[in-house]
Amino acid sequence: KRKSQVEGLNGVNYTETDEYKYLMLQKDFKEFVIEHKNHIDKKYDLMIIVPAFNVEQYIDDCINSLLSQKTNYTYEIVIVNDGSTDNTGEALSKYSNKDNIRIITQENKGLSGARNAALEHITGKYIMFVDSDDELKENAVSGLLDVAFKNNADIVEGSIIRFNSEKEFDPDLHENTNNLEEK
Repeated sequence: KRKSQVEGLNGVNYTETDEYKYLMLQKDFKEFVIEHKNHIDKKYDLMIIVPAFNVEQYIDDCINSLLSQKTNYTYEIVIVNDGSTDNTGEALSKYSNKDNIRIITQENKGLSGARNAALEHITGKYIMFVDSDDELKENAVSGLLDVAFKNNADIVEGSIIRFNSEKEFDPDLHENTNNLEEK
């Protein structure tokens, strides 16, 4: 059996065999929820968390790709403005009237701090992390949640396509993901 070192969510390092890794991470998550007094209310099928720091040039495209999902699943988008000093806050204000968007504004706490702020009130059966410069294809939510619900999966993962600032496919940035099923 292979042993590995894992840093738990509460900062404690664990060394365990692979068969216990999942249980330990599950235990860490439960401790994290209790320790941080997180509230879980599974009102939606999916909670999408978007940390945002100084991303005024990308955030509209990101949010619009999330809002334009073709799906029958319910989802909430939680955007954490993590102390932006540019016009990110102003860009986010136009989405504040949307029923399925929640905006959290806080002092800069970094990527993990922004994600953790959103996790204080969990509203979805599943959680998705989307970077503020990411865009989802219009069927991404349906595709991922179809697999998740069909298999009662704890985790599902999609592939990526990298593009440059002009939104052109850049083969030098992209790893071929066409044959992932064969690997």
